[in-house]
Amino acid sequence: MSWGSRGNFQVLMKIISWYIRGVGMDQKKGKIRQLLKERKVDVALFQETKKSALTEKDVRTMWASDKIDFMAIDSI
Repeated sequence: MSWGSRGNFQVLMKIISWYIRGVGMDQKKGKIRQLLKERKVDVALFQETKKSALTEKDVRTMWASDKIDFMAIDSI
């Protein structure tokens, strides 16, 4: 965070939006985890996966931190 002269502050966030297929494969989960960690991503949005649903376990496997909250909308 950086503070402005009038007490205002900025919060900088890194957001990634990614069209990804085959997110269920362990090798791909490892690559996603590595990228999110290296780039210090705060918010990740995944679209068009081959999986019809992501579980909490799937998400925790990809995220590089224990601090996590997520929402998943199953495909229709």
